[in-house]
Amino acid sequence: MSQCLNLRAVVVVGTALMALTLVGCNKRDDSPTVGQKVDSAMVKGDAKADAAKAELQRDADKVKESAGRAVTAVEDTAITAGIKAKLATDSDLKTLDISVETNSGRATLRGKAPNAASQARAAQLAAAVTGVNSVDNQLTVVQ
Repeated sequence: MSQCLNLRAVVVVGTALMALTLVGCNKRDDSPTVGQKVDSAMVKGDAKADAAKAELQRDADKVKESAGRAVTAVEDTAITAGIKAKLATDSDLKTLDISVETNSGRATLRGKAPNAASQARAAQLAAAVTGVNSVDNQLTVVQ
């Protein structure tokens, strides 16, 4: 009988060990796999690349805008100089103090003209300069 108890004890202990082993096998491992980690890293990398691309595009747009303003300023300066040169070569207008400002091709004339013909002639000369889109003739006629 003692042998039977020993055998029974061995069977019970063996069964318990097998049950514990099986319980250990059924344990879930919720940590991400290597593939999942790689996928996650790629998604994060793609998001950072997209953000960097958007930032570069904004910077490029700012540079283009700045360059456009600089070109316009240079063109306006050339237009102003051209108008002043035309006015300086006209025998009736060269002695007059006419102020010329240009903004995006729009020329503004300010000052005093001795008569309506001189006022009209100044606007006509200004309009003939390359790059002038319009002339705002604010010359006043004084007699």
